[in-house]
Amino acid sequence: MILLIEDDPVTGELLQQLFRRLRYPAKRVPTIAEATVLLRGVAVDLIVIDIELPDGNGISLMEELHPLPWLRDVPVVFCAGDSTSETLERVLKLGVTDFIRKPIPVDKMAMRLDRAMERRPRRIPTQRDLVIKRHIDARRYTILRDAARGALGALSDALDAIAPTPDNELASLCASVCAACNEFDALRTSAIIRELAPGRPDYDVHLLREAVKIEITAYDGITEISEARTPRLSGAMPAL
Repeated sequence: MILLIEDDPVTGELLQQLFRRLRYPAKRVPTIAEATVLLRGVAVDLIVIDIELPDGNGISLMEELHPLPWLRDVPVVFCAGDSTSETLERVLKLGVTDFIRKPIPVDKMAMRLDRAMERRPRRIPTQRDLVIKRHIDARRYTILRDAARGALGALSDALDAIAPTPDNELASLCASVCAACNEFDALRTSAIIRELAPGRPDYDVHLLREAVKIEITAYDGITEISEARTPRLSGAMPAL
């Protein structure tokens, strides 16, 4: 899913039309507050963000959230009407994927979005990936995927338990998630859980809980998108 953080309704609608043409599921939110809720709750593939928003600055939001383990490899595209040297310096420090000045012809925007989406996180291997890499059949693929999802679910249940789960039990469940995800070749999920598991000096149970729930949304296909995908279309659109 592409998360579009844009408060201008005209620009937002034009970009959403473009996403539909490119067959990319997308959700638009107009504020930093709404974006924060999604970025800390749902797996996203690409962030397209305006800099000046009603309740704050888009660069500040990315400086705060992009370092999170489940976001640091998510590509970010900034859009802005103009920019100062200070703005560009802050953007470059974030290591963003692209910086687009408005207005921009939609055909160029489409190419840059395609290029950005090529860098989206590879969370869950496809059946074709594992057939080529490990020569497994469809049944074995389903078993491995269900095992990884089940291990994540067990860890999520323990984190949500009314009585706090001891750290040693959480560490054991994290190890089970990593083992199941490694077997499924979902190495990104394994790396995130391993980084956030109990035992690290900066361990934070809240971050672990958020990460687990976000990884589950990827496995379950939860995107909060109600729009149906439409075929790519030809024809020009106005500049954004």
